[in-house]
This record gives sequence, structure tokens and C-alpha cells, in this order.
Amino acid sequence: VLRGKKTTLEVIEDILPVYGTEVTINLDREVKNVYLAPQKKDITFKQTNGVLKYTIDCFECHQMVVIEY
Repeated sequence: VLRGKKTTLEVIEDILPVYGTEVTINLDREVKNVYLAPQKKDITFKQTNGVLKYTIDCFECHQMVVIEY
């Protein structure tokens, strides 16, 4: 990608994967399902005393997680 006006500076941006992202959320409802979108890949989760916990194994750039009640 060329950056700046009237320049020949080329920037190479590598997207590095992020591994083992642990997520903890306080919720007031019981969760039925957690999955990655748009892949529809199920995520193993635990919910105890209103605290939802799950781990995203790997993602690059960004990722959407769907929590179904």
C-alpha cells in the first residue's frame, strides 16, 4: 500500500494471528449457544453463576462471536 501524498513509500502490513483469546462476560441470562460468525463454528463455553467464559482458539484481523440466549 502506498502511503502519503506524492510518495513512493510502500508499507507492507502483515496480519498476524491471535491465539488463545480468553473471554469472560457477566450476564443476567442463561446462554444456549456460542459460535463464530460467519463460519458458524461452535465455541465450547461454560456459564457459572452468571459468568460466561470461552476461548477463541485463533483469529486474524477481527472475528465476530454470537451469543444466543
